[in-house]
Amino acid sequence: IILLVGIIILFMMVSLRGFLTRKVITSLEAIALANRKLRGDDPAAREVALPPDAPEEIRQIAESRRQMLDTIFNVSEERLHLMNFIKDTFGRYLSQKVVEEILASPEGRKVGGQQKTVTILMSDLRGFTYMSENNDPENVVTLLNRYLECMSKVIVSYGGTIDEFIGDAILVIFGVPEEHDNDPARAVACGIAMQNALIELNADFLKEGYPPLEMGIGINTGQVVVGNIGSELRMKYGIVGSAVNVAARIEANTTGGEVFVGEYVFSETKDLVEVGKAHSVMMKGLKHPLVYYPVSAVGAPYDV
Repeated sequence: IILLVGIIILFMMVSLRGFLTRKVITSLEAIALANRKLRGDDPAAREVALPPDAPEEIRQIAESRRQMLDTIFNVSEERLHLMNFIKDTFGRYLSQKVVEEILASPEGRKVGGQQKTVTILMSDLRGFTYMSENNDPENVVTLLNRYLECMSKVIVSYGGTIDEFIGDAILVIFGVPEEHDNDPARAVACGIAMQNALIELNADFLKEGYPPLEMGIGINTGQVVVGNIGSELRMKYGIVGSAVNVAARIEANTTGGEVFVGEYVFSETKDLVEVGKAHSVMMKGLKHPLVYYPVSAVGAPYDV
């Protein structure tokens, strides 16, 4: 009797183990394998390969898991599309790097700023106001947009941040949101490259019967306050400070085709640049004479 009972118990244990392995454990292992694939970003991890005879309760668990993952992935894809849309759309109004910085930080939208040393490039067209008053408005806007697009490509290629377009003027910052040791040199190389690009653009304008454009560029380095400026109702990412005013003063002394740099920019790039004779002028609102240098070329690694 004891031997018979032992045989029956052993049979039941083997049968139960086989049943649990086939019906439950194998199904749970399939779910665990799918979860491991999910951590590895395997797109096939949404589906669980259950055995044909898996219990209905486990099938319901696997189906609930699949529905939950579908919802999570759909929300994630929609959020990714939205983020890309925001970056693409607002990247046309702000620098892509600035948009990424604002979106990446919970504090990104707060009004406020920080003090930084940056290099400012200010460009402006000569005689464009007169041309705009004596030409068809649609043609004027077309020419202006082509000019701004051409200059924007050059600026971005040198790592500049376009702060804003002020009519036909462009305010560019080097050093925010990312600061580099060679910001002054990149700004000077960018300015000369912009003048070269305008020569090529003017060749196209002349072929199309439009008058050529002339541009002056002033570059200055100094301390500014950079960040979100304005109010909770209306704000912009920008810079304020006397260094911006000095850059505009330097640019105001240029004629078409010229690139002028301030004293600090020259001191930081004098081993790279070819410059003409220094100019010194006393301008209203400044305590000291404004000194600037005309630059015609930048050496390696820019070779412009």
